[in-house]
Parts: sequence; structure tokens; C-alpha cells
Amino acid sequence: MQKAVLLTACFLVFPALAVAQNGAVTYTLQRSASPTADELDAYARIQKAMDSAIWHYNTHTNLRKTLTVQYNTGVATADASFGGNIRFGANRSYMQVGTAMHEIAHTIGIGTTSEYKALIVDGVYTGKQATSVLKQIDGPTAVLKGDAQHFWPYGINFESEVKGLATLVNHCKIVQGIHQDLFQEAIVFQGRLRSRSSDLCMARGGTALVLGNCTDSSSLVSIVALGKTGTSYRLEFGDRVLDAPNQSTTAGLVLGLYGWNGGTNQRVLVGGTLAEGNSVRFRMQHSNLALEARGTTLVQDLVDATSATQEWELSTAATTAVGPQHTHRTGPRTDRTSVDALGRQGRNLSGWMDLGGIWR
Repeated sequence: MQKAVLLTACFLVFPALAVAQNGAVTYTLQRSASPTADELDAYARIQKAMDSAIWHYNTHTNLRKTLTVQYNTGVATADASFGGNIRFGANRSYMQVGTAMHEIAHTIGIGTTSEYKALIVDGVYTGKQATSVLKQIDGPTAVLKGDAQHFWPYGINFESEVKGLATLVNHCKIVQGIHQDLFQEAIVFQGRLRSRSSDLCMARGGTALVLGNCTDSSSLVSIVALGKTGTSYRLEFGDRVLDAPNQSTTAGLVLGLYGWNGGTNQRVLVGGTLAEGNSVRFRMQHSNLALEARGTTLVQDLVDATSATQEWELSTAATTAVGPQHTHRTGPRTDRTSVDALGRQGRNLSGWMDLGGIWR
């Protein structure tokens, strides 16, 4: 079928008057070491589309996601997974902002999680937050519809849906609402985590996690409860979170920081009550190993209920806000795991969303 004219240039560039960004969606475009002319052309088009899409998401949502973007000629159109991978095929018609935003929505959980599918009943999306957002946009009789993979209106499932910048903004608002319906999260503590064995605090040292000074801003942490039950948590240091590299379950592994991708290697279980002045113990969810202070590093090691090196005191003294303040962020739940293009394990990576017959 002949394709209609794609989005005009005004949708592909950033508005002249930018507003403060609230989200933290980032991406890395993987490139060949010695790219061909075809690859160079594709990279330029994909980067233009992704830059614009990321700008809209970070301006109009408070979502967080670390994405890996690839050019893969074996992909018919474009596809995405909940693990954060987006692939563009050779067809240039799909290398535009609408496609990029549609695929980012899949990485947020739309059509790629059981939580999303559970909210589709008889072709209608039943989540309260996103439904409320749509009614604010289109009026009190508006109905948000969907299937196992997509939602509409504002899902940008076809190029003809984009009528102007308002479509892109409304898409972001609906995706934000759906995310809030799927992953109910809340910041339950903000302050510092001090080792009872050394009086050093978990702190961000550039892009690394260290044990250091408890008085400067690098040691500020937000503890975020994940899901309705709040049985697991993530430790946020600005725009990065506690992470066990490559899902390793090795005792003694030095832990670090990485962009949030939702894996169990970025989640902790807590023993104790998260409140000022209390001491608690943390275990990594994926390995069941304890967080232990070791010199100026943080490691995961076998649980020792008597060791002060595995005991952490919560303090809110002289603290300030850490990064964007959100009550909802990209919070996946785990059922299936696979390995993404960076060799890191993540959830539901087999659940690729392919545009298939849409966008043409």
C-alpha cells in the first residue's frame, strides 16, 4: 500500500522555547565500528527521530528508562521490548518521531507486560489514571480502547493519527497515565544510608557507587517502593540506581550504579522499618545476598545477621531532594528473563512489539 506523507519537519525538531524537563528517558544508539553509507544514513535518521521522541517524553512525563537502539535490516518495520531495546529496520518510512514514540511506549510496558494486558477488558482499557487523563483531553464521554498490544486514541499506531504537536503531547500524557496504572510506586525514604561498621555512607562517585562522606549531596538516596505491595525497593542516587552488574549472583561482587531497567538485580529486599534513625538490612532480590560495607566499596555477600557491616542506619539529617521527585516511575515486574544486546539480563525481552501491518 502506498504510504501517505510522513510527519512534517516541525514534528521532528525541538520546539524553540523548551520547558524544564521532568523525565529521565535516555538512549544509546549502537553503531558499527566501520559503518557503511547505508548505516550512516540510517543512524542519522534514527538519531533525529529518537532525539525528538526523547525530548517529548522527558518534557511531558516523569518516566525513567534506559534504552538501547539498534539499526537491524532484518526487522521489517520497527519493534521494541520491555527490556528497553528498540530496533529500526531498513525501511526509512519508520525512522521518524511517531514510530520512535510508539516504540518507547512499548518499552514502558504497553503491550509488553501482563499488567497492561490485564487492564484490557472487552476492548476497553480499564485503568483509572489513563482513563481520567483521556477524559481531560477529549471530554467526559471519551473511552480509551485497546488490545493486547496497543491503545487508542493517541497510541500513534498509524501515521494518520498524528495531527500536530498536540497528538505527541497527548500521547505522552496517556502513556504516563498507563504507567501509573501499571506500576504503582512511591518514594518511602529520602536521606542517607550509613554503615554501622564504619560511619561511611553509600554515595555516588561519578558513575560508581562508593562508601564515602555522609555530609555532601553525593550520599543522598531515595528508596522507592515498587508495586502495590511494596515488597521490593530500588535505591536511587540521582538518575542511577544500585545495580549488580550482569545479574551476577557471585558472593563478594562489588556493586555499582546503572540506569534503571527494572531487573531484579536492581531491586532490594528490606529487613526492618524504613524510618529515620532505624537500622535495616538489605538483600539483593536476584541473589538473596546481603549488602555489605567493605572498605570504600559496597558488595553483595552471604547473609550474616550478627555483622555490623551488613547493617545500615537511615538518616535524614541535612538532606535535600534527590533528582526529579516522582511518585511513579518505570517499574517492571519480573516473570521471564533474557539477555539484551548489552549482555545484561532483563524481563520479558522475548516480548518484542513489531509494528507489523501498522504505520503503512
